[in-house]
Amino acid sequence: MPVKKTLTCKEDVIEELKKLLHRCYKLRAAHEIISYTYCVTSKNKVNIYYYKSQEELARLYPKLNNIVDKLVSLGIQYALYKVETAKLYPSLGLLTIIRLLNSPPTSHYVIVESKAAMLFTYGRDILHDSIIKLNHNQECKRYPLIVMNEEVEPIGFGTLKRMNGRVLIQNILDVGWYLRSGV
Repeated sequence: MPVKKTLTCKEDVIEELKKLLHRCYKLRAAHEIISYTYCVTSKNKVNIYYYKSQEELARLYPKLNNIVDKLVSLGIQYALYKVETAKLYPSLGLLTIIRLLNSPPTSHYVIVESKAAMLFTYGRDILHDSIIKLNHNQECKRYPLIVMNEEVEPIGFGTLKRMNGRVLIQNILDVGWYLRSGV
């Protein structure tokens, strides 16, 4: 028997979101993002969405609850919470929201040179010499760094690696993925 989906975010999911947005990335708009968040919860995962119009969402909510099992998406999906591991994974939608709200991270990010940014969007890793600024929050190492270009525009997520005593940013997910995947 399939598990019924719900639209509410459980407290453990909200706490992980607060940790990611407030404590790790220290986004100026973190409170606003969480205020406009709803979740589509199924058995093994929670898809987390941002929907800007609270009034419209409140108006739609009773209707959505009736069709939630058929609901695919509404708004911008910006994270995925896996129930079995209790881990939160930010998605490319978070980068879109950061740009829309003009709220770049003030922690746990890396800014890279133009050429490295271009190569990163082609799926490549970032070498030490291409890093302009690195702000790594050790408490947040379970979350990826936000990778930004010289114009401080978010272009993807990466993890900090050390190779031969030098820093390397390994590409996890970048905005070029949309083109490469054919989505």
